[in-house]
Amino acid sequence: MGLNNTATNVIKNATGRLRPDFIDRCRPSITDNPKLRLVNYTVCTQTDLDYLHEGMRSFPSGHASLAFCGLMFTSLYLASHLRYNDQRGHAYKTIVFYLPLFCAVLIAISRTADYHHHWQDVLAGSLMGTFIGWFGYRTYFPSAFNPTLPTDRPYPSRIPKPENFEDIGTKHGKVVPVDDDPLQMGT
Repeated sequence: MGLNNTATNVIKNATGRLRPDFIDRCRPSITDNPKLRLVNYTVCTQTDLDYLHEGMRSFPSGHASLAFCGLMFTSLYLASHLRYNDQRGHAYKTIVFYLPLFCAVLIAISRTADYHHHWQDVLAGSLMGTFIGWFGYRTYFPSAFNPTLPTDRPYPSRIPKPENFEDIGTKHGKVVPVDDDPLQMGT
């Protein structure tokens, strides 16, 4: 989810698309401005610059990407632990698999319904979150839809375990001295 938030914020800052409610956030001074000229944020009468700056960060939707990232991972995790693809055809498994994704869709739709995002922002955030959630799941688990693998167990550790547990805490076969009181710092 950290990768998802980082990618979302980098793209938000790089694109700088205005939100649908930006005019309401800005509250421009209409009487002080001629009709035909380019303007910048100084025409806004809004005094809260953080609120105004957030109005310039619409693409992609952070709520949609976070919802789809977390809930896609959750759906895949539940599918693997329920053995979704075991050919038994239990309807409850399908409901449990799609319920988190349905919640993610509701969150994404709510962002357009309250005029915080354009539909393109929500679609891009949803696709990005779906891909990163799937990627995060597949980093640690095999496919949830493979009936021949034990899909409820993560891949084995990629870090080799020491052959002899007595070697832990030693350096080149010799015991490393440790102070009795680490707060004294050798005094």
